[in-house]
Amino acid sequence: MHGDGGVESPSWLRPHFRGALYQLGRLQFCRSQIPYEPATLERLGARLRHGQPALDLHIPEEGPLTPAACGHSLRWAREFFPRHFPAERYEVAICTSWLLDDQLAAYLKPSSNIVRFQRRFRLVPGSVGDGDDDILRFVFRRKAPALDELPQTTSLERAVVGHLRAGHHWKVRTGWLDL
Repeated sequence: MHGDGGVESPSWLRPHFRGALYQLGRLQFCRSQIPYEPATLERLGARLRHGQPALDLHIPEEGPLTPAACGHSLRWAREFFPRHFPAERYEVAICTSWLLDDQLAAYLKPSSNIVRFQRRFRLVPGSVGDGDDDILRFVFRRKAPALDELPQTTSLERAVVGHLRAGHHWKVRTGWLDL
């Protein structure tokens, strides 16, 4: 991506090296806790508590994000964690990603894998941050490219470029789902 060797985001690799990331089919999970403050949880109307055990859901870059594959991973997680960590009770999974930016639904078909993945989650209000760099990195495998250099062969590529050309920005969003 950068033309030289090295690791750009070493913090992403910590769970791998610690043996704390579990690949269960298409998705990965890491044992965690609900990070949202009580006031946020109250506004959401969520039956969650700050500090409650939760699974951080990660989306590796490994093929299509089909509903069947995601459903299989979530079912596997429901079975795996109680079996291997019986003292912990995981009722929810949380995810933070550019893939949860609900602006994508304005560009992609309702039947797209990304939109169907998004529908599984209840979004936390607001964004975690700017998602332009993330979406460019993961969709195009480039950092800070000129928009004119980018391919636009898929609906996702066209959406990303068109949105940025219109002067808009992508967001990193957080959501949660019941297990």
